[in-house]
Amino acid sequence: MTCEGWGAGLLWFNQYCDLIGLQEKGRMPTSELLLALFVTNCAAGNVSGSMVNKWNNGIHRGHQIADAPWYGGQLLSQAKNGVLNLVPSLSQWAKHFPVTLRHLDALRSQLDLSNSFDAVVYSIACVAFWACCHLGKLIIASCHSFDSKTNITHGCLKTCGIARFGRHFSMLHLPSTTSPP
Repeated sequence: MTCEGWGAGLLWFNQYCDLIGLQEKGRMPTSELLLALFVTNCAAGNVSGSMVNKWNNGIHRGHQIADAPWYGGQLLSQAKNGVLNLVPSLSQWAKHFPVTLRHLDALRSQLDLSNSFDAVVYSIACVAFWACCHLGKLIIASCHSFDSKTNITHGCLKTCGIARFGRHFSMLHLPSTTSPP
């Protein structure tokens, strides 16, 4: 579980509470019924069972940090199982072999980095590999679907420098990493 998953869970939970008009004082400690309603709402929004578990763990972690009691129990478990049962089998991708450095080397050997298109292709492949992110987070579906609020732009390059042992690095800020339930 990553901290990003925890934060996303708290974010979507609070957005759900805003949607149903729940005051902040009613959000923590969270009742088991509210947790179950949030989980079932996620299922209605086509969120995967694993993502619901990550988000639920984030809400639980938020309770631990705030030293608030956690009321997740049988009802919540049943709601999470229901979400798993609702995920269509066709929506689950078959496992693929991982991309390796040999794949990046093979790609690089076939590209001309003096060509701007080839340079972008290789840059995106490297970012996806080293940042362990999906290509769908780095590319756009078409030239007409670009949105600077959600897609990567030159302004997303936040820091460049030299780390220990003389390694050069760059840091990107992704404007959007997940879509709402």
